[in-house]
Amino acid sequence: MNKGLLFKIAVVFTALSISTNVYASIVEGNLTTGLGNAVEGVVVASPTASPIAGTYTSAQSVTLTASSSTSIHYTINGSDPTCTDTNVYSTSTPVSIKSTKTIRAISCYPNSVSSIIGSYAYSLNIVDGSTENITPSSSNTGEASLPTGATSVKLSNTTSMDVSASVDVVADGKVTVGGIEKTLASFTGGNLTTAVNLSVPISISDQTITVGKAVSMQSGVDGQAMVLTNSDLSNTSVSIPDNTTVLAPAGWDGMISPPKTGSSSGSAPSGFSIGSAVIEVGSSAGVLLFDKPVSIILTGTTGAVAYKASGSSVWKTITSYCGGGGYDSPAAPVFPGECYISNGTDTKIYTYHFTTFASLTTPSSGGSVSGGGGGSYTPAVTTISPLSAEAQKVDTNKDGKIDLLDFNKLMIDWDSTGSGIASDFDGNGTVDILDFNLLMINWTS
Repeated sequence: MNKGLLFKIAVVFTALSISTNVYASIVEGNLTTGLGNAVEGVVVASPTASPIAGTYTSAQSVTLTASSSTSIHYTINGSDPTCTDTNVYSTSTPVSIKSTKTIRAISCYPNSVSSIIGSYAYSLNIVDGSTENITPSSSNTGEASLPTGATSVKLSNTTSMDVSASVDVVADGKVTVGGIEKTLASFTGGNLTTAVNLSVPISISDQTITVGKAVSMQSGVDGQAMVLTNSDLSNTSVSIPDNTTVLAPAGWDGMISPPKTGSSSGSAPSGFSIGSAVIEVGSSAGVLLFDKPVSIILTGTTGAVAYKASGSSVWKTITSYCGGGGYDSPAAPVFPGECYISNGTDTKIYTYHFTTFASLTTPSSGGSVSGGGGGSYTPAVTTISPLSAEAQKVDTNKDGKIDLLDFNKLMIDWDSTGSGIASDFDGNGTVDILDFNLLMINWTS
């Protein structure tokens, strides 16, 4: 046999899995005696990736190995790596996969010998932005999309979802959302099936918002909501339905922050103080509106809740109770408002706007109160027992009791029809005998 004969070895590795996708790659190697341009006694093979390619529910750190190679080069942008590019793999720095990506890697050897390119696809249903901003994008004007398969976004106190490159700016009363031009004066989309005039300022509590920008938010799975969490704040999440349009003021920077611990400063509603659960979400630059109601959960909150619009110092009690399909599928509030619903442990706020939300408490009376005659007295301390989830929606004035005040409100609203009526306890759109029955069943004093 000629000493300079080059033997070419083809090895086919096939990974077989029951619960994950099957991946295969072809590795070619050169085995020689040292003559010519090959590497003596070395099988040239594509890198091996660990963990293996597949579908995962969390970010992955992928290591690449190739026996006897001098270096490994890789890409995660879809391009082909070469042994002369600068993206060299380091054993001390695994490849960080925080969203659906495909690693393409090549093994490099002396004498300009290289392997064929190996391809390793990783699919994640979560985008990890806990250390850096994430930037959903799309080829459609006015649209930001999560990677295919992703429905969750993990951020932190220092990171945000940056959709600034996808936001479209209102011009001549029109804006393009998801590639479709819309007129603000007769805007339809999401739950807004009847045209709404967004060319005029929209009031949220004591603040107004004039829509100057818009962008459609697309989940990585059709029909599944996009869930935002904060790695620095456990047990709190925000859900944005798939294909929801963000309607924002002209000064918005395109950043959407995850739920964070907010400030309790400001004027509390009459008869209340701000509780321990204070969550800020969205943007500090102004109120963000949506064409579908989004939800935020206040964990451990079962009593009254309130919100404070960005730029405001006034807290407003959320008085509308979400009826409909219950805690998991509440009925939508009236645009651009909000409603609440509790499962007896947590409270879900269903809202067309992102601002700051908080639990409310009823202060106990205490201490001495001066009288006109110079005397003093100590008022009795009132202790309010927690109400059941059903009783909370009957407690129209949120004082922790079902009493004559709630009955009076029921009488005022009697025979009223529509959505968002405080005394429509069963959520059927009419204040009637059924609501009276619920009041009586939950009567406490």
